[in-house]
Amino acid sequence: MDFSVATLLSYFTDDKLVAGKFLEKKLECNSEEDSETLQIILDALERARILAKERGKYRRIPEDGIVEAKLRCSSKGFCFAIQDSEDAEDIYIRESYLSNAWNGDRVLVKIIKEGTRRRSLKGQ
Repeated sequence: MDFSVATLLSYFTDDKLVAGKFLEKKLECNSEEDSETLQIILDALERARILAKERGKYRRIPEDGIVEAKLRCSSKGFCFAIQDSEDAEDIYIRESYLSNAWNGDRVLVKIIKEGTRRRSLKGQ
């Protein structure tokens, strides 16, 4: 079992409830240890208010100002979060707001400043 949080969150779409057993199968949890690790991750995402548990199943909590994107960084240190939707704006991320993310990572971006006519949205 080797997956990222972004991969895990990709199974939560359209505010549908997702069972833990479904996630175990999709993420190829083949041992008891893998299942326990997945449960720890689900509990952490629940405490972080990214997921909610209802009737033994999980659903994604939609949050205004938070978007999923893929990070594209230059060698000069500035980055843009590229959203999946083609008509959505790219989000500028300052180097100091990257945390541990780097080029190519799937990230959750919090919008901290709306864009103007010539400037992109800003996020962290």
